[in-house]
Amino acid sequence: MPLDAEESPLSTRLGALNKQYETQSAPDILEKALTGFGRTALVSSFGADAVVLLHMVAGIAPQTPILFIDTMMLFPETLAYQRYLAQRLNLTDLRIIGPDQAYLACLDPSDSLDQRDPNACCAMRKTKPPAKALLGFDSWITGRKRFQSTSRADLKIFESDDQNRFKINPLEDGSQKICKRTASDMICPPILYWPRAIRQLDARLARHLCNRAKRRAQGVGAAWSKSNAAFILSTVRPNFSALQ
Repeated sequence: MPLDAEESPLSTRLGALNKQYETQSAPDILEKALTGFGRTALVSSFGADAVVLLHMVAGIAPQTPILFIDTMMLFPETLAYQRYLAQRLNLTDLRIIGPDQAYLACLDPSDSLDQRDPNACCAMRKTKPPAKALLGFDSWITGRKRFQSTSRADLKIFESDDQNRFKINPLEDGSQKICKRTASDMICPPILYWPRAIRQLDARLARHLCNRAKRRAQGVGAAWSKSNAAFILSTVRPNFSALQ
């Protein structure tokens, strides 16, 4: 169960852990995460950067529960790569989680909520599924890094979530603790997945830009240059069919 604040104040424990492990390597931090915090899960996107952490977990405790969020909007190539990695690394407890189907059918029957309300779409497809799946766990591991955004600039190795679970970020510094060759040399994705994936990404990006340009040109949403909207509509939209 989550740490009892009366027995050991969570903030005090987190401060002590961060001081103790601030100079430790990612594998050392990960080994502590997997052995010292009760039931622990890794939440992973199975993306290019995620390979590093998955490879480390496979070497320390391959039976660790791995939670993969299928938003129901992923490319087939992404799902194929996820299966490839799970098999290659012999991860024995992979749990694919996703949005509630009844909730999805009610709020986003046309799969267009991301265009109308991106925050609501992310909450339904990306935030709620892991929140439910993590019930019963004492801690969870993420691949978050400081350089990814300004909001993560002060990221700590050991944090807590809104349920007082330990939230552990072994790769938070994103530089000295990562062996970059892990992703490039040891776990190379089958090259046949990528050409089609790139075409699909181009098509989705074009669709997004066109829809955004229409809204801005009509004065919908945040201010956006009319000239930018006109440029997108005159250049991307005419070539959109060629990208599909």
